[in-house]
Amino acid sequence: MTARLVAGVGIAMVLVSQVQLKNSQFSASAQAAQDTAHRIGRSVVLLQVDPTRLSPDQLAGTLRRLPENTEIFALYPPTGSVSGGLPRIQAPCTALRAVKLPCSQQGTTTGTAQAAPRIAEAVHWSVPAGERIAVQEGNVLPDNGKKAPSNLVLTSSDGRDLDYNRIKQLLRDTLPVAAVTAELPGEGWLVGARNGAAHGRWVTFLGVPGLLIVTLAAALGNLAEFLRLSRLVAPLSVLTGRRRVYYSAAAWALLAPLLAAIATSVIVASWLAAPQESPADGIGLSDSTLSATAAALAVLAVLTWWWGARAALRQAARWRPYGE
Repeated sequence: MTARLVAGVGIAMVLVSQVQLKNSQFSASAQAAQDTAHRIGRSVVLLQVDPTRLSPDQLAGTLRRLPENTEIFALYPPTGSVSGGLPRIQAPCTALRAVKLPCSQQGTTTGTAQAAPRIAEAVHWSVPAGERIAVQEGNVLPDNGKKAPSNLVLTSSDGRDLDYNRIKQLLRDTLPVAAVTAELPGEGWLVGARNGAAHGRWVTFLGVPGLLIVTLAAALGNLAEFLRLSRLVAPLSVLTGRRRVYYSAAAWALLAPLLAAIATSVIVASWLAAPQESPADGIGLSDSTLSATAAALAVLAVLTWWWGARAALRQAARWRPYGE
């Protein structure tokens, strides 16, 4: 019985901890999206434009209806170009200065670290970029009949959150379907991250009670075996008057094996999780869940010990001599 108790508790705890760990293993991109959301909130909205579905004039009409304090930037990928193979940002001087970018009609380059964090994040999530970008003063939309840029960046002039829902509703109301797509930086990855976090909460919600039930079933089996064996001690305890022996017997038969199972399970779960953990990517075993589960199991062990000792005492009190 003791071997089954230790094995059952150990396997159950390791399984719960491994499932919780797997659900914390978001990709590096999902973790980066979460970090971006924490740093800049909703102060940036990225627009993906399909130039074949609408003209610059249609787009310009919609952009004029954006909320106040919204700065607009055209973001060109590092192909083709005039920017020396760097992604290029183009906007009027007032918009460029609002995000700490230099203003020059001839164009210049600057490091993303020198720009406002929200514009650096926008570049990172929109086009492949290194540590430098090209910057040029000019109109966001072309006025010579050319197609609109495929990437636009909306950001607040003061760094506060934009009214994201209002912007999306404006695009739906004024532009053809699927002509422009709006999203926050890394939003697509955030959906997967939230689903993973929700799954992790379900693992905790169902796994921990399940582990307690498995442990309770094993403990009850051990308790039944202890009570059966305690009948053999009843005559000796009654005749000698040392009925407290049941507490020490229950400690060795019930309490010690369960505490040993808990300690062993925590060590094994942590050992198996160690090669998979990566704190930088947010991948790790939940210490709070593991500690709370171990504490709950320890309380269950103490209750089982007390229950077994008291039941054995009551059983011994009913023993009477028999035979000739």
